Order: sequence, then structure tokens, then C-alpha cells
Amino acid sequence: MYNRLAASPATSWNQVEGEFLAAMSLFDGGLPSVLEGADADKNRQSKELSAAIQNGKGDWFNNVIADCWRRARESTGSTSGDVFPA
Repeated sequence: MYNRLAASPATSWNQVEGEFLAAMSLFDGGLPSVLEGADADKNRQSKELSAAIQNGKGDWFNNVIADCWRRARESTGSTSGDVFPA
């Protein structure tokens, strides 16, 4: 999905939101449903996995928005780049 977005002319969140959310849903569906080990270990693993996933999703979201902003700026010559239209 990210490679398609990087090659696309999208300049706003509205143009990529559906595909981004679908990709996040597919990603979440691929996570393990059961963690190995004792309850304390499972709890720790779950917290660590959750934190890593949230950080990774946040980083990816930032990259998507940055790409849209860059294209908006390049296409208009403006630095305001309204990525989230009102």
C-alpha cells in the first residue's frame, strides 16, 4: 500500500484514508491471537507488542501524511499544504 501511495498523485488525507484504514485492518488481522508462556509473561508480551504496533502505525501514518503534504506543496508551490481539507 505504501509503495502505491508513494507513486500516486494523492495530495490529501481524503484521497488515501480508505486504503490506509483497510491496510491497518489487514495488519491487525494478522496478529497472533495467543501469546506463549505463563500469564505474567503473556501480559508483558502483550504490552510490548501493543506498544511496538502503535509506534509502527504512528510512524507509518506520519509518512503517509508527509508524502501527501509534500505532493500538495509541490503541486501548488505553497507551503501551507492543506492535507486535511475542512
